[in-house]
Amino acid sequence: MPKIKVAAVQMDIVLGNPPANRAKAFHMVEKAAQQQAKVILLPELWTTGYCLERVHLLAETKTGPSIIGLRKLARRYGVTIAGSIAEKSHKGIFNTAYVVNQDGLLGRYRKIHLVPFMSETTYLKAGHALPVFHSNGVKFAVTICYDLRFPELIALLGYQKIDLYLNTAAYIVPRLEHWRIMLRARAIENQFFVLAASRVGHDGTYTYFGHSLIIDPLGKILAEAGESEEIITAELDLGYLQEVRKQLPLLDNRRPELYAQLRKDIK
Repeated sequence: MPKIKVAAVQMDIVLGNPPANRAKAFHMVEKAAQQQAKVILLPELWTTGYCLERVHLLAETKTGPSIIGLRKLARRYGVTIAGSIAEKSHKGIFNTAYVVNQDGLLGRYRKIHLVPFMSETTYLKAGHALPVFHSNGVKFAVTICYDLRFPELIALLGYQKIDLYLNTAAYIVPRLEHWRIMLRARAIENQFFVLAASRVGHDGTYTYFGHSLIIDPLGKILAEAGESEEIITAELDLGYLQEVRKQLPLLDNRRPELYAQLRKDIK
């Protein structure tokens, strides 16, 4: 079975300044690609930060400079890149993780669970789909930050036996231990690798702690960032993933039909 190197880009984000953030993100993605990473993840809202009161002015479409720039980098280096931005559409504005590779735009994931206390429910629309992607020999999916707190959602990806779960995030102080525990738990529960990129810095309202992580399907931390800008990488052995699932056939032992019936019985 193949091995693949992945990278999490952990960066500070200048509030409401897409040109500055694009320049930094493109540079860091390029550095990750030069380190032979084939899947590269950026943090949540990497173009704008949580500048939601001006998000209607800052949001972009898939043909905007942020996604076009990522597509050029993906094509140049033969890599897959993901990370969320504010997406403008005729239905409203979404917190959307676009996924691109050397062949172009693979698709998008729109954040399903919006965070009330960070005003997302005021300014953004919620998504309703959970796509799975195939690129660079890996079957993977991506969700955004707060989605991590809903194991029912992530379990749907376990049912599909993805290889790699991505979470693009902007987790805030003081929830570091929640972040680390939940990511490890999702890896163990669903027997997949985890690649999680969170931002660092301050934006006047929140402090972001970073600690981007790469985790194996038994919950072992393969790489962890600190609280400053950096790129972390790890090589994932997909053969090892199959061995883990063979030794403990957790995914095959699930009983979704029974769970569906039990949910109906809840009053």
